[in-house]
Amino acid sequence: MKLIRLKIADSFRSLKNDFELNFREPVINESLLDFHPFCFAGLNGSGKSNVLEALSNIFYHLECIVNDYPVFAYDPKESNPDSFELEYFITSESLNSDLESLNHISIKKEKGQAPLMSINGNGFLTISKSFGSSFIPDLIVAYSSGENETLSLPYIKMKLFQYDQYLEDLRDRVEFKKPKSSLLYIDYEMSQAVLLTILMFFDFEKDGKSGVLSTLEEEIKISGIQQFTININNHWQKIVPRAEENNLIEVETILKIENDEDTENRKVYLGRVLDNLDSLINKLKECATCSYTKDNYLSLDFFVDKNTISLIRKKFENDPYTFFSLFQTLHSLNERVEENVYKEEVYNSKGYYTDYKRPEYVQFFYFTNYHIKQLDEKKTRNLLLRQLSDGEQQFLHTLGICLMLQNKRTLLLLDEPETHFNPEWRSKFINILRKTLHAGNDNFLLKDIILTSHSPFIISDCFPDKVIVFEKGKQPQNAQEKDIDTFGTSVNILTNKIFKRKNTIGEYSLEKLNNYRKRFLETDDLEGLIDELNLELGDSIEKVLLIKEMTDLINKR
Repeated sequence: MKLIRLKIADSFRSLKNDFELNFREPVINESLLDFHPFCFAGLNGSGKSNVLEALSNIFYHLECIVNDYPVFAYDPKESNPDSFELEYFITSESLNSDLESLNHISIKKEKGQAPLMSINGNGFLTISKSFGSSFIPDLIVAYSSGENETLSLPYIKMKLFQYDQYLEDLRDRVEFKKPKSSLLYIDYEMSQAVLLTILMFFDFEKDGKSGVLSTLEEEIKISGIQQFTININNHWQKIVPRAEENNLIEVETILKIENDEDTENRKVYLGRVLDNLDSLINKLKECATCSYTKDNYLSLDFFVDKNTISLIRKKFENDPYTFFSLFQTLHSLNERVEENVYKEEVYNSKGYYTDYKRPEYVQFFYFTNYHIKQLDEKKTRNLLLRQLSDGEQQFLHTLGICLMLQNKRTLLLLDEPETHFNPEWRSKFINILRKTLHAGNDNFLLKDIILTSHSPFIISDCFPDKVIVFEKGKQPQNAQEKDIDTFGTSVNILTNKIFKRKNTIGEYSLEKLNNYRKRFLETDDLEGLIDELNLELGDSIEKVLLIKEMTDLINKR
């Protein structure tokens, strides 16, 4: 998909009334085939992350409608933001993905009304389960380098829906095929599944040439995965009160059925909650090096070699997302909540402190013994994933997410993905992403990437029409409209023009420098003062200019 325009009529977070952001002209041309992520730049509190939140909430609302989710959990006529317009290009399906297949989608929602959709300029119709679902992205994926609950909230809600839908299918004996949700938030646990997926389905070297993952080896010396363990806990009936004695499934959390005459019959279920995943879990068993089973607990150990990788690819249709989606479902089952009253608190939350409203249980699924192979002075060492630095993990997460979602109609929202990067990685980030995705033959027509950043290094690798500059209380504009040339521009110049920071040194050292400026106006020993200045402060433009002032004064004397 490719975003065109977003307008929000009512204020949303720090975005004021009639906020409008134009991503690109509504014209289909060859540029849509290229890799050009949008970079939101601006000071803290200017609204960059709020746009990611608004887009997440809008697509959450649309997802609820087209999947006909329970009305106790959302109101089809009320969303947050509640009045908006959204335009984008999208193909009707991922397999049909060339310029000629693009459709121009316009969605509008007025306050207190259900959203309407227009396809290619035709009349607006109410979005429903039977109209519009083909023109909503396959995936809305969000990642934040830190805790951002207002961004993650709609994704938390969607995991609760996924859990309910899974149980409903289980109750009705409907075979599970894949997750039904298009919203996916990559937290630490899910990032482990992302990394595992790309290490299983992409190569470091292929046919004697550099492979898609060669960048991992070059930049952070990752050369593969040594081993991992998948733990699957099917003790659900022992955890839920009365479930063991009554063979109850958690049907009351699926639908409100108090007035259903057949309530008791619908609640009877003799199986286990993970039974609907048996065929997929059996595929994992067939790929495992060894396994351990006790009662309803299953542990699968994988010692990874070429045969393991080849078998996993074969069992999961050589499709990274098919493999990943199993962990996506297992992860959503960890989100269970027994009572609707708890769920309604989360559904009605505006984005602050929902965690305490989500009871903690023994997890259905988790990884252990996750050992990465890393080159160290030409030797390979094995270390736990947690032993990698924050920057290394962040690099892996971001690269992995982008790779895994190839050939999916995706909107990817990255909130400050470079926070823990060192300056060198910040300067390389966009180029590494571009080269890796090109090596993976990604179809860029299918996805749009938005990242927020405070790094002038990242901004300098983005074209000016793709850098959106945010200022608090103002409508955002791209750098081209503001006559700021970003691509290849010095980070000092970008820091000045976008972040309004003219100084190249910190405030404390600047105060010291200004003290020297005052002292040289009051002393006769300018040469001695210059020597003292050079000893105390390192090189900077500010120091060079001050010394020039002093030298000019000495020459005049």
